[in-house]
Amino acid sequence: MPYDVWNGCSYLSIDPGINVTGFARYKITNTGQLQLLDFGAIKPPTSYKTLEQVRYITGALKLYTTRHRFAWAFVENPPDTVYEGNKRGMNYMIARAQSIFKLVGVAYSIYQMLADANVIVRPVLPAEWQERSKKKRGGEDIKSWSLGYANSVLQSTDLNFTGRVPYLQSKIDENIADAISLGHLARIKGFSPAD
Repeated sequence: MPYDVWNGCSYLSIDPGINVTGFARYKITNTGQLQLLDFGAIKPPTSYKTLEQVRYITGALKLYTTRHRFAWAFVENPPDTVYEGNKRGMNYMIARAQSIFKLVGVAYSIYQMLADANVIVRPVLPAEWQERSKKKRGGEDIKSWSLGYANSVLQSTDLNFTGRVPYLQSKIDENIADAISLGHLARIKGFSPAD
């Protein structure tokens, strides 16, 4: 069996958000088995301004990264466009642009924090890991698909978290679901930090 660069490594997957940042921690055993070790969400206090939210999120991730060593991290890259395929009016476009600007600030602060911690970061576009074909066929939307996928990962994983039971779909935050799905599919689709 050829050597697999993943074997024996742990990695982090992150779905950045200004209000909620989801994360999941995976490990590839020496035999190539994929293990979900932990997952969660970072939620800054609602009273925080944008800069305080970014500092809160990156501070929490820095602490988490210090406690758990990672070979690399996969971070969902925020959208780079305001246009979403239909016209919703000027107020919507302005609000969307402001939201994307904040999200980009969070994502790039996370990239910098991970780089400072000597973690190799691989930005991942949503289109690289999300099953968009279901939306085109008139099936479930991306959010529902991600929640379903994350739940299937959780149900097939030996969850030996202290004091934690498998989450029901209704209890998994969208950002956590995206982080779990992204991390799982990163291995299945063969993403590499060198890509």
